[in-house]
Amino acid sequence: MRLRTVALLVLLGLFFSLSLSGCAPKSPSASARLSAMLDEAHPLPSGACYRLFAAEDEEGYASPELLASLFGEGSEPVALDAVEEGAFYLSFTQPYEVGVFLCKSAGRTREVSEMCLRRLSHLQAYFSTRGERFPEGCVRVFGRWVVVCFCEDPDAALQAFRRTRG
Repeated sequence: MRLRTVALLVLLGLFFSLSLSGCAPKSPSASARLSAMLDEAHPLPSGACYRLFAAEDEEGYASPELLASLFGEGSEPVALDAVEEGAFYLSFTQPYEVGVFLCKSAGRTREVSEMCLRRLSHLQAYFSTRGERFPEGCVRVFGRWVVVCFCEDPDAALQAFRRTRG
């Protein structure tokens, strides 16, 4: 009888611990992290948020053509195969872009970082030829996350990203 009671208590404990692990807080999504970063821009220039892998009929759909022009130099960006989730903001009125990309593994962040660095290089070259003042740009890796900022205050955006870590 005692063995049966012990076995039942062990099973109940296992069941209880498994049910609690399913209630653990989920890490913030790319969209939530991007939103926190955009909250730091005062004022935020007019623009739009896009999500990678959104359905074509969803708001914020990043079309293959848009992704190719921004990150793939005219063709499908191969580095996006390394991305599990992502979101970015493009300003319509001034040089301002911010993006976050969750990679499938930490080992794949280099490809995505290089893709983002190419984007920054194109932005900087474009604005320097126009003789316009342009913001700083940076790419940072935090675990499996790659963050790209081309904005007036990249430090504030990066701090906001860090505060959302889950």
